[in-house]
Amino acid sequence: MSLDKFVENYDVLTDNPFPLLYEYFDRNYAHPLFVLGTRPTNKWLSSMQRYFGTRMPALGNAIYSSDTNPCTDPEALIYSYEKHTRAVRQYFSGRDNFLEIKIGEDSDLKITQELEDFVGLPKNTSILFGKHLPK
Repeated sequence: MSLDKFVENYDVLTDNPFPLLYEYFDRNYAHPLFVLGTRPTNKWLSSMQRYFGTRMPALGNAIYSSDTNPCTDPEALIYSYEKHTRAVRQYFSGRDNFLEIKIGEDSDLKITQELEDFVGLPKNTSILFGKHLPK
């Protein structure tokens, strides 16, 4: 299945491997929406170290243009993460099809409300960012 065939089945895409493809989607689809989820760098690094330990997966290498080890070379990985997020912010600067959510800084409720507005979801959906709320 081609990437285009896969993507046409969805209204919203997030996470891997889509961080590599934001420019492609932006050029090839009619007014797509982009959400960049960021976290404080120290929390992001801690998560990378916890999940990947001494072995960065190939997809992580591709996204962050780094083949560094999250545990033994954290400075290089931080540099790559910050460079990537700066590039995404710069690419979408001043555009109405971009939203940055600050995970770990803003409340889940605030993030949910921002996403509802941005994506055009009904208010008070049964989804709270990071959680499914029982009805």
